Amino acid sequence: FAEVLDYVLPALYTGVLALGVAMLFGKNPFARLSTTSAPVVRNPAATAYLYGMFLGPMTLPCTGPLVLSAFTIGGVAGTGRLVDGLVYFVFFGLGFGWPLVALPFLATPVQRRITRFLTRHHRAIGVMSGVLLIVIAVIGFRSDVLPALR
Repeated sequence: FAEVLDYVLPALYTGVLALGVAMLFGKNPFARLSTTSAPVVRNPAATAYLYGMFLGPMTLPCTGPLVLSAFTIGGVAGTGRLVDGLVYFVFFGLGFGWPLVALPFLATPVQRRITRFLTRHHRAIGVMSGVLLIVIAVIGFRSDVLPALR
């Protein structure tokens, strides 16, 4: 595995360095990629439902341990019957899901402020991001690549 890293890490840090330099000079190599936004429909509840549907697959890898822990805790805390576990699980799901429903309602004003801020300070944020990427690449080269060459 270490032999693979000897080839992958220099390429990785070179890519990070190139992205940092590009951002430093105001170039965005990803500008031509299409962007997506959260679905918005007329009904706010439907918007929240669609948002949750699209966000759900991102949390799917976490659901296995969460479901198992919900049934385990429900079984340990209650009498251990299936009905008790299912009731516990339903309430767990409601507790897990309500932020996904509430988030679109609460986030719209904040999102607009953040969007205005990012639009106004786009160039400065790009330069700071470029500098940060360059620093990450330099640290990566110093800590991961140079010691492997010695």
